[in-house]
Amino acid sequence: MAYLKRGNAIVHGALDYEEGTFIPELRSSEGGSEGQYASTNGVYTKVGRMVVVNLMINLSGLSGVSAGDLWIQGLPYPPDNVLDGTSYEASGSCSYWTSYGPDISTLIPLVAQQGHILLNEIPGGGSDDNSWATIGDLESTSSFRISATYFIGGGGS
Repeated sequence: MAYLKRGNAIVHGALDYEEGTFIPELRSSEGGSEGQYASTNGVYTKVGRMVVVNLMINLSGLSGVSAGDLWIQGLPYPPDNVLDGTSYEASGSCSYWTSYGPDISTLIPLVAQQGHILLNEIPGGGSDDNSWATIGDLESTSSFRISATYFIGGGGS
């Protein structure tokens, strides 16, 4: 059995490690599936309580309701409540998007306690008027590439 000592912390050498795939899907906070997919896939790595996800969604059409906040569901593990006082447990990066309605400079993925990712729109031009991405922002050929890291099991209150 291997142990690693770093400062005052001792880490057991046999951490739980897992790699796998999952299928992310676009949903509306109002209910219903929103995407007809050209392709969608996700990969994850779990080391101990930490989960790293990378996902890609390419739409070929839209369906369902046309209102509500845009949610990305299907994460391999639900996030734990590790940050007291908020239901947003982690953030990530959206390094690529196309065919997306608003003129924005950044999309910040936030991992919610409820087990989905929301996208926070940061507008260009120095405005601080952030808002949630909505289903109405999507176009029939929207694409996203997202990475996020979050923790599961045994967190805060």
